[in-house]
Amino acid sequence: MLKVLYNFFTIIFYVPFIFLILIRKSFNKEHETKFKEKFLKNKIKRPDGFLFWFHAASIGELNTIFPLLEFYLKQNPKYKFLITTITLTSFFELDKKYGNNQRVFHQFLPYDSSSLVENFLNNWKPNIVSFVDSEIWPNFFLKIKKANIPFFLLNARITKKTFKRWKIVKNFASELFSSITVSISSNKETIDYLKYFSAKNIKYFGNIKFCSSINQVNKEEIDQVNLESKKVWCALSTHPKEEELCAKVHQILKKTYKDLVTIIIPRHIHRTEKIKINLKKMGLTVQVKNQNNKID
Repeated sequence: MLKVLYNFFTIIFYVPFIFLILIRKSFNKEHETKFKEKFLKNKIKRPDGFLFWFHAASIGELNTIFPLLEFYLKQNPKYKFLITTITLTSFFELDKKYGNNQRVFHQFLPYDSSSLVENFLNNWKPNIVSFVDSEIWPNFFLKIKKANIPFFLLNARITKKTFKRWKIVKNFASELFSSITVSISSNKETIDYLKYFSAKNIKYFGNIKFCSSINQVNKEEIDQVNLESKKVWCALSTHPKEEELCAKVHQILKKTYKDLVTIIIPRHIHRTEKIKINLKKMGLTVQVKNQNNKID
C-alpha cells in the first residue's frame, strides 16, 4: 500500500520538481545542459566492461568514494565507473579530478519515479551499486533488488531523528533496507537502527570519510610540518560575504599574531576564484590549495 502511495506522490510532484529545477537553473544552481538528466529519460550507451555505480549526493559523499575510485581504477583496466550526484558543486569537483578519464562517467541522479529509474537502470546496467551515507530512494532501492544487482550502502548513517520517521512506516522501511546486500555503517548507533529495519550483512569499519590514499596522507604530513610554527584558524563551509568577514578578522588578529594563517573552505567550490580576487583586493596574500602543491 505504501509503495503505491509513494509512487502516487512521485507522479503528483513530478511537474513541481521540474519547475524547481528550472528555477534553480535560472539562478545558475543547475548545470547548463545536464540539468535535464534529473527529470527526462535518457538514451545512454553503456560502456563495455565491469561497471561500478557509486551514488554520492554531494561533495562530502563524493570525497568519501575518491579513495575507492582511485584504488579500483588501478585494479583492472576493464573496470568502468558511473558516478551519480545531485549537487552542481559535486559535479564540478568530479569533473576537475576525473573529467579527462575515459573510464569515469557522470550523470545527475534522476527523479525517483518508477519510469525514470527503469530507464536509468536499462541504460547503464551496472554490475554493482554503492549508495553513500544516508541516501534512501525507494524506487531505486526496490528496482535494484528486482534486477538482482549487488547493492552496498557505504558509510551508512541514520540519525535518531531519521530513525523515528522511518519507524512510523516500519514495514515499508524494512522492505527497503532488506534490499541492501551489504550495509557498511559509519557509526555504532546506525548498526542498531539497521538491525531494527531488517538490514542484512551489517559491517562496521569506522567512518570511511576519513580514508585516503597513502600518497595523500604523505602530502598532508608534509603540509602539517609547514604549519607547526604558525597560528592557524579555519573558517569552514562559508557563504558569500562571510569570506570578507573572515579576512577582516584575520587583519585584526595579524596585529597580535604575526605568524597567523587563515584557512577558508567555502561551501561551494566554484566560488573559489571570486573569493581569491576579493581577498587580494583587501591586500591579503592568498593561495588556492590543491592536492599537488604545498602550503606557501
